[in-house]
Amino acid sequence: KLAALGLSREKRDMSLQALALQALAYYSGVASPRAERRVEEACAECALKLGHALGPPWQRCVIELLQGYEDDEFSLSDFSYSPLTALPGAGRANGELLKNLMRNFTCDFEDGGSQPLRTMTWQYQERDPCAGASATEQARSFTYKAGYLPAGDELTELNGLMSEAEAEAACLASPVCRGFTYNSGEGGRPPPDAMRAVYFKSAIGEVGLSDQWHTLKRRGGPGSKPLDCRRGKRAPPPLPSRLRVDVLRDAPPVYLVHDFASDEECEYMVNLTLPRMTPSVVFSGSKGATSTYRSSYSVNMVPDFEDETDVVTRLMRRKFAFAREVAEYDELVENEGQEPVNAVYYKDDGD
Repeated sequence: KLAALGLSREKRDMSLQALALQALAYYSGVASPRAERRVEEACAECALKLGHALGPPWQRCVIELLQGYEDDEFSLSDFSYSPLTALPGAGRANGELLKNLMRNFTCDFEDGGSQPLRTMTWQYQERDPCAGASATEQARSFTYKAGYLPAGDELTELNGLMSEAEAEAACLASPVCRGFTYNSGEGGRPPPDAMRAVYFKSAIGEVGLSDQWHTLKRRGGPGSKPLDCRRGKRAPPPLPSRLRVDVLRDAPPVYLVHDFASDEECEYMVNLTLPRMTPSVVFSGSKGATSTYRSSYSVNMVPDFEDETDVVTRLMRRKFAFAREVAEYDELVENEGQEPVNAVYYKDDGD
């Protein structure tokens, strides 16, 4: 298209360089120090004038200030509001970058955040682990998964040649064992007394598909009591919880749910994930890879929908119930194959 405009090769090269710089700003969020300072000054001036850094009034104030500058240090296109959108035209790349810089300012500015349009109460009934379970299921200390656990999180002191029944006993006796995996050498699950080389794990992630490998995951995690649903032994059914929900936007729907996870659940997830964190990956070609610009750490938490005592399972069911009952995504159903819960750790300043 540039050639069709009759531009010389030199001018075409300059135009392509300009387009490349715009694309770099659009995708990587790079601005000159002077431009960033100018945006910060405009954000601060409007926040001081209005007393807040919220919504279209503040956004419009910042954009009009920047558009009023005589030089083109940070030239901008026009915008539409609710939601803030950079319209097509010259300066759109800067407009997208401006949105990121304004967002960063609002995160650091103490004004109470976006005020809810309204507040409501959501009542949620957590599943009773004993409800609908057979006597055999209630007595199980492990859930079975066809497939293997990848390398890592090894408890080498427990590994050895043993039967499945002996492996269950060894795992239950360990305060840190969360399960084990073994290869039967053939398709199908072998008898419980068959001797196999068993590999024990301190953490259970995603199970890889294989008809020759077998994995048993400890119900509820290490240190938890076996589920006992016998009369006089079972725990009382969980009581309904009432959670406060702030509606921040209707379209698209944005909700703030207070106390969605308890302190105990949060502590469990922190202890589960922090020792297993690895550098976060980005999509590169046909697979994930680490990058220099994404410096956080992350790890997946995989729910086991056969284990209603598992903390991650309970949180996933709660999340899907909220999406169905409040956000009205009626078709959503939690099950095996769903995206796992991803924990992200921003360790250092600037991550």
